[in-house]
Amino acid sequence: MVEELKASDQSEAQLPHYMTLSDALALAQFEDTKPHVQLISEKDDVRVVLFSFKAGQRLRDHHTSHCIIVQSVQGDLVFSTSDCTARLRPGMVLQLDAHVVHGVVAQTDAIMLLMML
Repeated sequence: MVEELKASDQSEAQLPHYMTLSDALALAQFEDTKPHVQLISEKDDVRVVLFSFKAGQRLRDHHTSHCIIVQSVQGDLVFSTSDCTARLRPGMVLQLDAHVVHGVVAQTDAIMLLMML
């Protein structure tokens, strides 16, 4: 039988070196004036970043040199490029190629995970 690991029950000292376990809902922090941004994992060439938005907050148009995967954990987000807009609800995942200009607007209080590959 495999023992289930829960982020709330585990400290990093108890996990093997090849594993990182994070609870995005528990880590989320909200700021009044801008989205809260927090690096929650960095291993090899992959970074996992947690964004916490209050309704109406945004990430202005920008681009990255990495392919990214974005997941809505909680709340509704609008993810847009110059020619496409996608509405992300909890559980939805979007992948975007490197160097594509994009922006994000929170329609509600929202938590978003970003994985930079």
